Amino acid sequence: MELNFWTPLDTINANTKVKGQSSRYVVIIDCTEIEIQKPKSPLEQQQTWSSYKNCNTVKALVGTNATRVVVYVSDVYGGSISDRALVEKCGILDLLKPEDIVLADRGFQIQDLLASRDVSIVIPDFVKMGGWAIRTSTTSF
Repeated sequence: MELNFWTPLDTINANTKVKGQSSRYVVIIDCTEIEIQKPKSPLEQQQTWSSYKNCNTVKALVGTNATRVVVYVSDVYGGSISDRALVEKCGILDLLKPEDIVLADRGFQIQDLLASRDVSIVIPDFVKMGGWAIRTSTTSF
């Protein structure tokens, strides 16, 4: 069962502390995987196998708003699903409105899906320094 706490942008703008100042809705998305017991069925094993985690998993898309509040959790899918396919299937695209902004890591190859809805995506570029990945700039589509 999908958990949807999505607050419409007009509600957010109506309740902002600075009246008359509107903003664009920003959602930060990422997928999370949870290890599961290996299914008995070969088909289910294949559907839940995650090459990223090297085990059987279920995978969900999680969205937070700019204040780090969880606003969206998708249904779970087998761990073999790609991030793009999960975004296409889970229903979050239907919640996005023109001029919304999605922040995602570079693994999300969804620029075309968002562009067709007039939604921007910001994907940070990364530079390694001292073992940590540091965000240096953004690209927008």
